[in-house]
Amino acid sequence: MLLINVYSAAAFFGGHLLSIGGGGYGKPTRAIHAFSSSSQSWEHVADLPVPLNDSSAVVLPTGELVVFGGEDKKGKRTGTVSAAFLKGKVLKVVFSS
Repeated sequence: MLLINVYSAAAFFGGHLLSIGGGGYGKPTRAIHAFSSSSQSWEHVADLPVPLNDSSAVVLPTGELVVFGGEDKKGKRTGTVSAAFLKGKVLKVVFSS
């Protein structure tokens, strides 16, 4: 179950709203949760390679989730870019820089 989360990125894929990272107050999370409107529930589906607050995300037509920017656990702005392929609820990180 997802607890209240702030400063997370959001994206929509396969009928699920994704909440990516976030956490706020200097305590970012790596967690990616998916919300299913049919079951009205959140489920943890994957983790980012690094904890991030205030990042951005987009799902490409290829089914690739790209998460970029944000702040690390020290509050420092980062140029981190991570990508993962989405298949149903499974995410596999394919690169991170």
